[in-house]
Parts: sequence; C-alpha cells; structure tokens
Amino acid sequence: MPDDYKEFLRKYSFYETQIREESFKLWDFDKLLEWNTGYEIIDNLKMTIGIGDNGGGEFIGLEKLVDGKIRTILTPFINLDIEYHIEIGNSFTDFLTRMDNGEKWLKKSTRNEKASHQQHLQEIGGSVVK
Repeated sequence: MPDDYKEFLRKYSFYETQIREESFKLWDFDKLLEWNTGYEIIDNLKMTIGIGDNGGGEFIGLEKLVDGKIRTILTPFINLDIEYHIEIGNSFTDFLTRMDNGEKWLKKSTRNEKASHQQHLQEIGGSVVK
C-alpha cells in the first residue's frame, strides 16, 4: 500500500462523497480483503487492489506498475482485465486532488482508453461514465 493511502486510512475508515459531478466511496479498510476476494479482483488482477467504487459498475483501485509506481485506476467490475484500466490519478493523492479540483473521471485518459472503456461498458450493459 502506498504511504499516502495508508495515511488516509489512519484518518478515515470509510469515505463517501460527491465532488461536483463525480461521486465515489472508498471502502472500509476492514472490508478490503473480503471485497477484493468477493469481486475476484485478487484472482484476476494480480497487481491491482480495489479500494472503492463509483456506484456505477466500476471500482477504484490501486495498480502497481512495472516500475514500482502505484497509480489510481477506474475499471469495470465485470470482465476484469487491465485493458480496461483508466488512470484517474498518478498516485492516490493525485486522484484526490483531481476530484477536489472537479476533474471528470475520464478527463486525463487518452482517447483510445476512453473509447475502449465506453465500448466495453456498453457491451456488458453497464452505464457509460461521462
């Protein structure tokens, strides 16, 4: 776990908010293992741990990259595959800063990531995040 996320957990066990157009909740630390196992995140995404969700069929996760850095991602609960990860922060702190500044989930993603993510959600019957 990255230090900024651990520090956040020391202050908040569970967090839910709406910042401008985006709403999200960060899961209770005591539920992380249970929910990551139940949603099969651990089995399918070895370098990713779910830490929350947006209430729209997608979870917020921390992904450890090959270079050791950890980024914050948004990805669908269904068909768990890193192909559908969209970076919503280059760190946990960056994610919170982006949300606090009112940035939309997909604003920082590339056009290809955004199109692939939206197409996948439509194929599985999920909602498209604007």
